[in-house]
Amino acid sequence: MTERLTIAEKWAAALDADAFEALAAFLTDDCRYHSPGGVLVGPDAIVASYRESSEWAHDTFDEITWDSECAVDDDGRVRITFMDITDHRGEHHVYRCQQLVRFDETGLIDDIEHVSIEEEEQALAAFFDRVGVVRPTSS
Repeated sequence: MTERLTIAEKWAAALDADAFEALAAFLTDDCRYHSPGGVLVGPDAIVASYRESSEWAHDTFDEITWDSECAVDDDGRVRITFMDITDHRGEHHVYRCQQLVRFDETGLIDDIEHVSIEEEEQALAAFFDRVGVVRPTSS
């Protein structure tokens, strides 16, 4: 289990650093990402979704950085808590969501499930309202 946690930590760190070129190497060819916008299949589609979200955030906010924490759940999946740390128009906000990551027998990620936290979604919507940001509808 320690190996999976280490892999998940490296995956999350690559996402936090916008190191998109490194992400595909962590994924199986048929990895499924159950994203807020629907199910994406395969490294190209999954990485493109993360890249698109990051580009939107960098283009939209005055400043944004990412951080993450990983822990192993009772069912063997790794739960990654992602934190979007945002400053825009004089307001500061930290948004949290989670992704549950499952691995295949070779140690590659073969399933990613986005988990929204209702209170976080509400706080993010209020932040967007205060700073005049419209959330994109894709991925």
